[in-house]
Amino acid sequence: TTSRAVPESYVAVELSYFKASYAYDSVSFNGTETDITAYSPSTESCSEHCTSTQYFTFPIDNKDIELSAKNGLTYDVHATNGTSKLSFTIPAGYFQAVLDEKALQLEHAPSVIQQPVAEVKVESKDSKPVEMSKYWFDEATAAEQEQFTEWAFANRKSISTQLKSDSKSVEMLSYWYEKASTEDRAQILTWLLNK
Repeated sequence: TTSRAVPESYVAVELSYFKASYAYDSVSFNGTETDITAYSPSTESCSEHCTSTQYFTFPIDNKDIELSAKNGLTYDVHATNGTSKLSFTIPAGYFQAVLDEKALQLEHAPSVIQQPVAEVKVESKDSKPVEMSKYWFDEATAAEQEQFTEWAFANRKSISTQLKSDSKSVEMLSYWYEKASTEDRAQILTWLLNK
């Protein structure tokens, strides 16, 4: 029988955050830490605030893919010298889809498989307050979006004024923004800047 060379699998990440003096250079999951590999140069964009975006991959082996297809994958991104750590979760469904695709490729492939068996691209901004803030922002009218954006930037360090509105969308936006951690708020504001 012809042996089939299976390429290394990896996760591709696009990570945006408020510009800082550090950059992220390693990832840890399931008890191991590994360096990240840039697949495109980092970029910066500035309007009222400056944001940095890093584009990188990190390797993941078949054992971890199979485990993640059951439980999802939670990974931490680390900046140099422990200056910052962000934690993200990729749902199990992504990995189950990868396994299904791999099974199809193995069934119909020639002796060498050309594609990597796993390329999962995620935008790393998915804590509950961030996710719900995005949802309710998209439900709001343009005027409500503008009202929330002004309030959110004014209260980015701490909540000093309440956001008053009869709108369900605005009410839920302020609720989730107030529940957000400092890092979550930075992600929400970065997302608003990119809208």
